[in-house]
Amino acid sequence: MNSPTPAQLGYRMPAEWHRHAATWLSWPKDPETWPDRVPQVEEIYLEMMAALAPHEIVNLLVDAAATEVSVRERCTFASAENIRFHQIATVDSWIRDYGPNFLINDSPMSDKLQFVADSVVGVNDKLKFVGHHAFNDWIFNAWGNKYEELKKDNAIPSLLESVVNARRFEPGIVMEGGSIEVNGAGVVLTTEQ
Repeated sequence: MNSPTPAQLGYRMPAEWHRHAATWLSWPKDPETWPDRVPQVEEIYLEMMAALAPHEIVNLLVDAAATEVSVRERCTFASAENIRFHQIATVDSWIRDYGPNFLINDSPMSDKLQFVADSVVGVNDKLKFVGHHAFNDWIFNAWGNKYEELKKDNAIPSLLESVVNARRFEPGIVMEGGSIEVNGAGVVLTTEQ
């Protein structure tokens, strides 16, 4: 017997511009991705987090406690309390390609449950409620097996399952999350290889 699909359970991919509770980032460090530029890219990440944090939660993956301490010390902006650190080692910073692809459930029951969750756990913990959110865990093959060492990042969605406390769907499709654009109403824009 096949498992139900996300759509059969009432989930859909929201549009890129859909209101959301958080942005997910992976702290940059890979000198192959950022040759001679890691310090500059770190500064850009700090600027991004400073721009995002007044409006939403920023979930940041860092490799270890030492990295978390270092980044915390550099987060001197007023809304830094909206940065949520997760010590989950990554190889590369392109979490949009290998990370979870979030889904939402618009069913009336899901809305009622989300309202209760918001009032109980607070606005800063929206992603910790099962039912309203879920995610797809695509197979990340490091851009067509081009970078063997980056394939380790394929494990990130499964490692985040307990962090976001949401249902994980495994469609069995090789794909980078950044290779698609959706409108939230069932239309996808992508390329064919």
